[in-house]
Order: sequence, then C-alpha cells, then structure tokens
Amino acid sequence: MKHKILAWLWRWAAYLASRFLYGPWSKLYRKLFERKYKEFPKDLPWSPAKVLDFFRECEWVADKWYMLWDAISKPEKFYSTKTGDCDEFAAMAGAVMEPPKYLMSVNWYDPKKGFKTFGGHNVLVYFRKDSGLWQISNWGLFGPYTKFYDMIYEIPPKDSIPCAYAVREVDDLNWIVGERLKRK
Repeated sequence: MKHKILAWLWRWAAYLASRFLYGPWSKLYRKLFERKYKEFPKDLPWSPAKVLDFFRECEWVADKWYMLWDAISKPEKFYSTKTGDCDEFAAMAGAVMEPPKYLMSVNWYDPKKGFKTFGGHNVLVYFRKDSGLWQISNWGLFGPYTKFYDMIYEIPPKDSIPCAYAVREVDDLNWIVGERLKRK
C-alpha cells in the first residue's frame, strides 16, 4: 500500500513539475547564470553518429544541490564545458540535429531502491524520414519505434513504476504534451 501511495504522489509531483516548473525554471536559470556561453559548432546539422561521438568526449555530472532542482542548461554551455546530466545531453542533441525533434522527460518510482526511489531521464526524440521515431541521449541511440508509448515505457528501469512524461520544444523549452503514466 505504501508503494502505491508513493507512486501516486510521484505521478502527480512529476507531472505538475514538468508542466509548470521545469521549463520556466530552466529558462530563468539560463538567463541569469549562463549568458556568457556563446560558442557553438558551425558544421550543422549533425548526424546521430556525430552526436554520439561528441557525447563520448563529455562527462555526465549531476546538477549541484544549490540549484534547488534540475534545470536544462544552454547547449552552448554543454558544448563549452562538456559536462552535464541527461537534460544537457538531450538539449545539445536537440540543438545540433535536424528537425523534427523534441525534448522528452520520463519519471519513475522504483520501490526497491531505498532513498533513490524516484528517478527520471531526458532524451531527444526525433524522426527519420526513412525509419520513423528514435531517441538519443547519454544512454545511447534507441529505435526505431512504431508507437510513441513503446518508447516512453522503454526508458524507466525494469521493475520500476512509470509515473509521468513530458515533451517540450527544443529551442524555447515550452511544454507541448505530457501526462501521468500507469504501469504497462
């Protein structure tokens, strides 16, 4: 019963945060703290292979505790520092790849993980004319998918409870769609 209540609470918290806080907070953070980052590659667009090659040079680093909660840093910052967490990897891929492309966040609850029971991951969702829907992130390249929800449900770890997802625009971080999820 405890896990059902925690999963229900996390579904709502993750959905509401992704809908109303994540994008606006990230835009504010970029404006206040990341204006100095201007450098960016000129040889655009990049292929998925080139994005993954660049990712191999980068280091996954968790956001600092003083940020209150997670923010999506500017791709220019990630390009310069080559450090960030999954949202920076996804935002960088979104900044250099061809459209159509969207940032997607997926959150889950894992009752077996003790204090680390709540998790999430950000990916770039994009479309290839020849093969359909794909996702790319610091975890790698996955696809093709014939169904959008198959992609969403593949992201949370096995035996965890999917809680919410959100899709947002790459450039302005505006929320497009999202919802609370149920177990598949």
